[in-house]
Amino acid sequence: MLGERAPPSHGGDGNMSFRQVPYVSVHARVEKGVAVRKHLRKYLESSAASHTAMSHHLLNDAHIVSMQPDEISKTCMDEVFRMLHKYNHTVGTKSVEVSRSLSELAAPLDNSGKLKKWNKDTYNLVHTPDPIQLSPSSRAIAAAEDERAAGQEYEDAKSALHSAIEHRDDMVEGATEASQMAEDDRLETMTLILHQFVQTKQAALVAEMEALKELAKVVGSLDRNAALQQYIVDHMQPDITHRHSKAMFLVEWHWKWHLERVELAKSEPEDYLNLTSDSIRCLQEHNITVFDVEVMKEFVASCFVTPDLSRMIGSERKVPTKHRHRFVDPTAGRALYRLDVVRQVILAALNHQRAFGVELTVPT
Repeated sequence: MLGERAPPSHGGDGNMSFRQVPYVSVHARVEKGVAVRKHLRKYLESSAASHTAMSHHLLNDAHIVSMQPDEISKTCMDEVFRMLHKYNHTVGTKSVEVSRSLSELAAPLDNSGKLKKWNKDTYNLVHTPDPIQLSPSSRAIAAAEDERAAGQEYEDAKSALHSAIEHRDDMVEGATEASQMAEDDRLETMTLILHQFVQTKQAALVAEMEALKELAKVVGSLDRNAALQQYIVDHMQPDITHRHSKAMFLVEWHWKWHLERVELAKSEPEDYLNLTSDSIRCLQEHNITVFDVEVMKEFVASCFVTPDLSRMIGSERKVPTKHRHRFVDPTAGRALYRLDVVRQVILAALNHQRAFGVELTVPT
């Protein structure tokens, strides 16, 4: 299992060492990630909102795991700096002690009087071997012993520094492996979340499209008359039933009239002053000729003092005025001025003159 090792071949109880701690933590994180993914799958099947909350929770855990290698590396570096400080302090202290001992040994050489005293003490030391007078030699021996102790302490500090550096490298390696495993688990979890999110969205869109198709079928099958009749039946009251019937009749009449107007508008020409083949066909359906249109345009132009004739005269020959009564005589057998086509032609001619702001003639 991840994080566990077999007993070493050289003996020992095989207990977990300090280097195995990150692997055990990662193993616990992996087991936790498996449980969380199971719960996440259940939440995603039931609600999209629960899916979002769980994804945020997992991402926060992954962020915390990714921060642990940095903390381990920082702890190792602090330990290395502490050992370096201890090493420098030890080396500096012993160097000061050695310098002090050497200065004490060389002090008699700095003064002639002290040199004579030192020679006398040396002479007495040689000729009078008294243990009390052996202090310079004892000092030298003590200084040598201190120097050897300082060298040993220096070696111990150096070894401790090397051990701390090696331990730091091991910890960094273990933290890097743990961070890599945590990152792989985080990416796997995120991929699963996104994949299930896409599947949920696709299922929701498919259901929405099916509902819209059903709605389109219902809208397409609606009948206007049946809907009006059903509305009247649903809101029917015995004392105002006849009013509902009249209202439905008026609505139906207005609808038919609107449809007829739409069909007539489609067949009417766009411009009555500039006739085309389609416009002429529409006039012929109402027994109106092109000459009749010219008569009406000439009649409208005669009502103004200085009319604009750019679009009023369709041919160079002069239009006689004797035909005007056909369109203005209400006693004629066929009142042409009542036709919609005649009204449209006269209205178009008047609008054309109105655009130029010409002045009307005054009848005498």
